[in-house]
Amino acid sequence: MAAYDALMWRRALALAWCLAACGSEGDSADGEPAEDLHLEREFTGIRVAPASESTDLCASWRLDNDQPLYVNQVEMQTGGGWHHSNWFFVPEGTFSQDDGVWRCGGDFDGVKAALYGGVLFAQSTQATAETQGFQPGAALELPAHSVVVGQLHIINVGDSELDTGVSLALTGLPEEEVETRLRPLAFDFHQLAIPAQQRSRFEASCDMEEAFGGPIDLAVHYVLPHYHRFGTGMDIEMMGGARDGETIYGIESRIGEPLGRSMAPPLSLAGARGIRFACEFDNTTPDTIYFGNNNDSEMCIMLAFTDSPLVWGGGVLEGSPTLRGIEDGVAVYDGDCSVVALLR
Repeated sequence: MAAYDALMWRRALALAWCLAACGSEGDSADGEPAEDLHLEREFTGIRVAPASESTDLCASWRLDNDQPLYVNQVEMQTGGGWHHSNWFFVPEGTFSQDDGVWRCGGDFDGVKAALYGGVLFAQSTQATAETQGFQPGAALELPAHSVVVGQLHIINVGDSELDTGVSLALTGLPEEEVETRLRPLAFDFHQLAIPAQQRSRFEASCDMEEAFGGPIDLAVHYVLPHYHRFGTGMDIEMMGGARDGETIYGIESRIGEPLGRSMAPPLSLAGARGIRFACEFDNTTPDTIYFGNNNDSEMCIMLAFTDSPLVWGGGVLEGSPTLRGIEDGVAVYDGDCSVVALLR
């Protein structure tokens, strides 16, 4: 997802799906698409002190788009030291900062970014180059006069100052080519308590049909797992109904590589009740590891973009996970998943 502290992640992921771009519809209803369908921005000269971790830097990019931009692809490249970054789009004036890199301080708020705009792109942990691409005809709508805002997490393990940077490129579609407008879905296992000296798995079943009040009918266009250095993989599958257990996406990978996937073709969830997701960890330390933003804590988050008219979110946000048992040497924990779904 730029970096969040644990509280911001909990607030943002509890609210972002129900607030993502709620205030944007009016600006774009009558407009034609932006003429410039490929935009690039490079942020350079970002400096981090020796042997330190920076989680309080933000970056802004004013798009100067007088008409909506329908984004089909986001490309990112970074220099050294990047742990991860998360990027939003917001209306001009949401935050007081000019273009460039700045100290987030009290001016940036993830919930405010989600309330006034929406989620644009999330970087896989320590990936230095990544592309978030959708199928032809599918796009995120960035309203006229949007600003891209990112929160950055950079780690300098060296003994001298790190000078680094990041670049983003947006590729849009003409409005007449847009067949599907995408919206975010995010589930978060916030209540992690990863046991010391143990491989473990944290699993949650999110009943979207119950939250919606009827059968769900949506397709997943893009999915991104997110975890930190103790994570070894994530499984995402359909939950309930006739399609219970069907794989949506599964990966066994340490951090450092792009983990997102564009679904070709988009995968329909019709016939399932929801989504089950699980993260696996290998905690080789003598301490229990909890959910958090720094390099010695962990996360378990799945972000997706779907063709649903609803914005979906939730996860294991309260309570303690229950130990189901030890399976093939792995301690398996279940968490209670809460789900919200609101009309965009």
